[in-house]
Amino acid sequence: MDSTKTSITLGWSKPEWDGGSEVTSYMVEKLVEGEAEWAMLTSKGEVKTTEFTVHDLKPSINYFFRVSAVNSAGRGEPLEMTEPVQAKDILGKQNTFSKTNEMACSEAQIDSDVAMRTHYIVKAGKDVELSVPLKGRPAPTASWSKGEECIDRDPKYEFHHSDTATVLVMREVTRLDTGKYTVKIENGVGEPKTLTLSVKVQDTPAMCRNLVLKDVTRGKVTLCWEPPLLDGGAEITNYVIEKRDSSKRSYSSVTSKCTETTYTIEDLSEKTSYFFRVLAENENGVGDPCETVDPVKATETPGPVKDISMKDSSKTSVTLQWLKPDYDGGSIISDYVIEKKVKGEEWSLGGTSKQCEFEVKKLKEHSDVFFRVAARNEKGQGEFVETGAIKVIDYIITPEADLSEYPNNTFKTRLGHNVHIELPYKGKPRPAVLWLKDSLPLKESDQIRFKTTGSKATLMIKNVTKENEGKYTLTLDNKVNRKSFHIHIVTLGPPSKPVGPINLDEVRAESIMISWEEPNDDGGGYITCYTVEKRDASQTDWKMACSSVQETQYKICNLIKGHQYQFRVCAENRYGVSEPLLSQMVVAKHQFRPPGPPGKPVVDSITLKWDAPKRDGGSKITSYNIEKRQGQGRWFKANLTDCHECQYTVTGLATNERYEFRVTARNAIGVVSPPSNSSGLIVFGPEYFEGLTVKAGDSMRLKVTVTGRPTPKVVWYRDDVEVTRKMMDIITVTGSSTIFVRDADRSHRGLYTSILVQVQDTPGEPVGPITFSNISEGNLEWTKPVDDGGSDILGYIVEVAKGEEWERVNEELAVETSYTATGLKTGAEYNFRVAAVNQVGRGEEKELPEPAQAVDRFTPPQVDIDATFKQTHIVKAGGSVCLAVNFRGKPTPTATWVKEEGELGVLSEVSTVEGYSSLSIENCSRNDTGKYTVNLENSSGSDRLLDREEGEKQYLVGERKQDPLLRVLLCGGRSRGRSGVPVQGIRHEQRRAEQSQRGLEGSCGSEPCRSVSSQLHNFYLKL
Repeated sequence: MDSTKTSITLGWSKPEWDGGSEVTSYMVEKLVEGEAEWAMLTSKGEVKTTEFTVHDLKPSINYFFRVSAVNSAGRGEPLEMTEPVQAKDILGKQNTFSKTNEMACSEAQIDSDVAMRTHYIVKAGKDVELSVPLKGRPAPTASWSKGEECIDRDPKYEFHHSDTATVLVMREVTRLDTGKYTVKIENGVGEPKTLTLSVKVQDTPAMCRNLVLKDVTRGKVTLCWEPPLLDGGAEITNYVIEKRDSSKRSYSSVTSKCTETTYTIEDLSEKTSYFFRVLAENENGVGDPCETVDPVKATETPGPVKDISMKDSSKTSVTLQWLKPDYDGGSIISDYVIEKKVKGEEWSLGGTSKQCEFEVKKLKEHSDVFFRVAARNEKGQGEFVETGAIKVIDYIITPEADLSEYPNNTFKTRLGHNVHIELPYKGKPRPAVLWLKDSLPLKESDQIRFKTTGSKATLMIKNVTKENEGKYTLTLDNKVNRKSFHIHIVTLGPPSKPVGPINLDEVRAESIMISWEEPNDDGGGYITCYTVEKRDASQTDWKMACSSVQETQYKICNLIKGHQYQFRVCAENRYGVSEPLLSQMVVAKHQFRPPGPPGKPVVDSITLKWDAPKRDGGSKITSYNIEKRQGQGRWFKANLTDCHECQYTVTGLATNERYEFRVTARNAIGVVSPPSNSSGLIVFGPEYFEGLTVKAGDSMRLKVTVTGRPTPKVVWYRDDVEVTRKMMDIITVTGSSTIFVRDADRSHRGLYTSILVQVQDTPGEPVGPITFSNISEGNLEWTKPVDDGGSDILGYIVEVAKGEEWERVNEELAVETSYTATGLKTGAEYNFRVAAVNQVGRGEEKELPEPAQAVDRFTPPQVDIDATFKQTHIVKAGGSVCLAVNFRGKPTPTATWVKEEGELGVLSEVSTVEGYSSLSIENCSRNDTGKYTVNLENSSGSDRLLDREEGEKQYLVGERKQDPLLRVLLCGGRSRGRSGVPVQGIRHEQRRAEQSQRGLEGSCGSEPCRSVSSQLHNFYLKL
């Protein structure tokens, strides 16, 4: 296309076919005539147009050139020149290279024949190319500048020059690229030519300028600034004002609607330092921020102090105190200035203080001094506040403590939290501080600490427990006065467990009614509800019966008849749940037992009274029968009609006879209770029935015979008024009680009654002997005491000997006359004793006649069949199968697997652990089809599970062994018996070691077996 003395410009056309991918560049090579190798002139991606100028050529040398196109797949085939060319000046234009075609030179010019742009508008972040077409001979050179600065060597810009065009490329332009760009072209012919192109980048505005704080007042700041030099190619529409707390990193918006270059920010915190910034905004977005350099406070001088007064005074000093100002001017008060003066003198500095009190020293005793105080911050000093004249003398101040922060002098805290009680106090002379708890001196420990300063006494308790609750006393003593101040610490936490025992009020087959007492400690919060849980004795997990019981009784329903249950109750408040209260074990069944005996009758004249039975036997008490006897004779019924109340008047008694009474109760289903305790023998003399006549002035003597054990206490009444020893002589000895009046008068007449008060005592020892069942869990049984001490037996305490000491076994009283002791070691000997407990206390103990030994309970092997035996297993050749059983027995049985009609395969693996045995067969083949048997045996007995073949109606029993054996035959391969019929059921046969005959427990056809085999089903293994 063109040529000079040192260069040749090549031109070519695009390939007719781009290979399916866009041509991205071209590769240019040269070959010097006479040489063998081509030299590469361009780098990858350098030539993107269809022309290229080769420089640094030598004249009079023949050159060959070739060009290859490049796309994403690689480099194509080259296009070579057919004739050589030389580098030399060509005068004028030529269509092809030739050694003879020469034309005249022309000056460099902008090619006006080619369309071009002189104004560019581009979005920020885009690329822009400034292209200028050229013409002239020789080819012109181009130089670019922005404004007055040459940018030819600026790495920010890319330049692409050719003989016909020069291109300036700017990547990802910003507002800073906005401006005028000038290109200068020349080729040595004529004058250089220039062309200016303008670029306008549409971007956000630049940063505002000269941001200053024009006015700072209390809570208010006014900002001023100048618009940015670059508006981003669009008019600025508004400004965004933001502020930032100097202690934080993020800015918060104040306004985004400011249209002027000034703005006043109000409602600023006077205690906070702020940074401010302004951002200009146009249609392209928000520009760069302009920020203040230093933080600023919207402050002024502080206000006046408040309530200045004298705190203390001595012979040479006065201590002042005051309250800080309501307004600190917007910045922290640095200190206070205190000035003083005597009447007739000028104010002088008394001192400065960072606290709200100060002691002014070096004063003259008995002088009257004036004081004033002013607050000071970073903006300056506020107004002074003066006091009246204060006389400098030594004062005495009674000790006082401030408990205003603790309403009702009470401090409440959660258990496990820390207590920090800080009590300000005063007093002069300075009082000594002493802490007490519940009127006893309190000492420091790892948990309790004291701290005392000149004005505060502090009590600190770590990890508060229930024992830390109580009344704490702070005593202040300054040897002039002594005062005490009380504060109560209340701990808040879960309540204590309900008070037991759990009463079994009503026992039915499907439900049981239980009751209990409220906890002694509610944990500092109202008891919101109780939770009741139940546990089947055969299981270890507890199940919720009700989680929101409001009363202290609850009826547990949906129980299984005959199952043994245990219950537990927890109290709950807002702070948590208490420890559980456990009940005794109880069997869910109808318990229509005889009701308990009525209370012991006492004699009120000839009227008997007693207490209702404590239990009704599961049915309401309907009537009572009263019985009497004379001396040691037979008991006879004393009431002719049914008695429905707890009292009855007995008639028809003979004089001078000894009578004894007792009562039985009858419930709705007709069951009669055991008789109550006897009333004791009562002797009725003639005076009891017919009255006694005494002349005034004579002596009067009334005597009754008293029997009973323990010896009853006798109380005398006259006309229902108790007779005391001050009124008459009362002589009570063993067997009788007498009232004696030496000089009787009219005031002694009336109806005299003696009341026998039964004295209650602890019960006697239980009736033995205590029996002990010789098993791993000791079952103890005994008979209730002959003497209950005059009070119903509440239960029994069981103890076991630990060396020389006795240790209680049962946490709750045993209600029945039996108890099972658990956790005994096999082979160890134990000695137990039992004591009865009534309302008075614990009675005498009854021991085992001799120590008993705990041994294991032996049980024969038993099989637990799971659901997998109910399935039919079909195994393909090459598959695997696992036959497994769970078993029980004591001692632990041994398990042995065998295959009938052959041996176990090589790939069979038997695994047995405690209570579980399995047979695994890998890579099954038809040879593994068959019947498999597991033998379980120990020293206690044997079970056999055998298959039955329906066709022959006979049982395959197998060989009888003397050793105990449990055999489970699992039918494999859905095999058929000798009759060709699939096995339909299992026959179960059991033999104990001590039995001589084979006992058939049950058989299975289509119904499940009743004993061990009751859960076992046919197991088929089919390949």
